[in-house]
Amino acid sequence: MRYSRLRKRRRKKRTARLFLIALLILGILYIVSAGKLGKLVSRLAAPIINQKDNSGGSDRVSKAEPILTVPEDKVDSKGGKKQDTTKVTESIKANPLSMFTIQMSAFTDEKNANEFAKQLQSKGGAGYVLKDEFFRVLAVGFQKEEDAKKVKEQLKADGVESHVYPVSSSGADMKITATKTNISAIRSAYEMWEEKYLALEKVIRDLDSDAIPVTDACGQMEKIKKEMDTKRDELKAINARQDDNAVLSGLVSLYESGSKSLGGVLAEKSSDKVTVSSRIKHAHIEMVMLYKDYMTQISK
Repeated sequence: MRYSRLRKRRRKKRTARLFLIALLILGILYIVSAGKLGKLVSRLAAPIINQKDNSGGSDRVSKAEPILTVPEDKVDSKGGKKQDTTKVTESIKANPLSMFTIQMSAFTDEKNANEFAKQLQSKGGAGYVLKDEFFRVLAVGFQKEEDAKKVKEQLKADGVESHVYPVSSSGADMKITATKTNISAIRSAYEMWEEKYLALEKVIRDLDSDAIPVTDACGQMEKIKKEMDTKRDELKAINARQDDNAVLSGLVSLYESGSKSLGGVLAEKSSDKVTVSSRIKHAHIEMVMLYKDYMTQISK
């Protein structure tokens, strides 16, 4: 009996010892496997976390500046003298543009929007069809929101419903490395676009209020187009020495499209006030939309 009890005690001790060893081994395996699993989860989660950290909000302005480098000027073929080739790096600011338009209607069908736009144009409205989630038909645009609201109230008093629909483009701060002459030419291109955009609104106001006749309005449009054509040609000459930079080539395209739009105002040489007013209003809205598309392009 004593011997039997001793055997049972030794058996219990061996079992307890084996149990402890098994627990120790399982503990080591758990720690190792947990570490590997943790690393695996970290590797899988890291791209998602980094993506969230780097994406930012949709309203955040990128701190990265567009960079434009213009090659050296070539030798002057007439005088045989080389132009100034000393390069400097300067900052150029292209201001954002905004407009408060009068939306007369919005359609889900483009054909219906175009038909309504033609009716609006026959009454002196821009009849500009803006395409986003709808086909919005715009009548006129103003730099100041209060001016747009006044027109909306006037239309409401006449029994016509409308809405103030804001349109805006971003601006850009960019670094440019080129000769001072070329930097000045490019900087003035951004300044001129904003200047002519504002000038068109004044022409519209003066024409619609009978402050100027149609001939004067057309004369002012011709002057604006001529100045923009001169700037376009200057930009094209600079771009000819540039290796496909989106900032400069896009600026050339912007001026080409703007010139085409202004040319459409003068194409038929109409003396009808309603027709001319409608076309100038259309070109005015298009200036903002072209600029908006350009800013979107260079900020990619």
